[in-house]
Amino acid sequence: MKPYTYILTIALLLPFVSIQAQCESDAFLDNCVELIDNYTYVKVFNVNTDKKTTKVEYSSVFSKDHEYILAICSGTQKSNKKLIVNLYDRNRQLISSSYYKPKNMHVQKVGYKCSATGVYYIEAYFEDNAENCGIIILGFKKSQ
Repeated sequence: MKPYTYILTIALLLPFVSIQAQCESDAFLDNCVELIDNYTYVKVFNVNTDKKTTKVEYSSVFSKDHEYILAICSGTQKSNKKLIVNLYDRNRQLISSSYYKPKNMHVQKVGYKCSATGVYYIEAYFEDNAENCGIIILGFKKSQ
């Protein structure tokens, strides 16, 4: 393969790499992590959707007598659509959502006081199944 072919290949792939990197950058995380207030950071979920993947799901073990928070931050690299996050219990019953449809209202934080230890599910997608990226930060604290 000729050297200019390598350069052309890198030049064509670079925009896709930068879009992914912007969504996972430390600056993006730093701006969102302050939303978990006095909760202890657990982990971050990177949400990247495209035409093939419009909805993603994550799971996490929640412990009884702990309060959990999901901080939600949307990227704007691909669209200005909001990230919608739904929290489901171990029986896949909806517990909480970042979107309240009757009032077309979005919130940046979803909280839950856990009453039963188990695996909980976090579903994420963008309005109108748009292509975009964002992050969800999970935090917890012991209930009082």
